[in-house]
Amino acid sequence: MDLRFLRTKRRGLSPDLDLFWTYLLCVNAASFLLMGLDKLGAKVNTERVPELWLFLISLVFAAIFYRVLSEMAPFGIDLDDVNKSSLATAVYTTGFIVFLGVIVYGSLLLPV
Repeated sequence: MDLRFLRTKRRGLSPDLDLFWTYLLCVNAASFLLMGLDKLGAKVNTERVPELWLFLISLVFAAIFYRVLSEMAPFGIDLDDVNKSSLATAVYTTGFIVFLGVIVYGSLLLPV
């Protein structure tokens, strides 16, 4: 099996994106494991994963995500300097509005 592609440097991606994708991989793996534990508990009729655990774990991953975002410099602009560039302000505001729209749209689709 040829594994040379693992050693080659990817073109076009910054180390910031590598950090971001690593974070996403960790969050998804942890979420998948928690979901599996909860489903196993439901199947065996034992104690399920408490909601407090889910809340605390999401809080920890939110803090890690904040730290990851503070280390990133998308488009070559540090997040502390967003207000100094009109392009960065537009991208940041648009991203926030899209993110807020996705959250509202997702919450409206949840069955009650």
